[in-house]
Amino acid sequence: MTKVLFVDDEPYILDTYLRMLRGSKFECSVLSDSTQLFELPNLKYVDIIVVDQQMPKITGSELLLKMKQQFPNIKRVLVSADIFKLEGSYTDLVLQKPLMKLELIKCLSSLK
Repeated sequence: MTKVLFVDDEPYILDTYLRMLRGSKFECSVLSDSTQLFELPNLKYVDIIVVDQQMPKITGSELLLKMKQQFPNIKRVLVSADIFKLEGSYTDLVLQKPLMKLELIKCLSSLK
């Protein structure tokens, strides 16, 4: 089963992702405090990380750059309302908000 970690500072968004993927082939976990990401003990076992661009303290792009440097095998997806300002975002894919369930599943399936 593909392990997906969602990082977003909005708990209702994280809850939405979990509901969208309930019963799917993805094992999902969430994190609302991006500053705790590199403290997660099982981070190396994550297959895909999905990160919001606009978060306090660090942007999604900055977070994904660190992920690329420390965990290059983890696939990286950035989610933003404004995808046209995301040059050099160190991602495998960029998704535009708002996300639809089918679009999210198609994206994650393409990265396995």
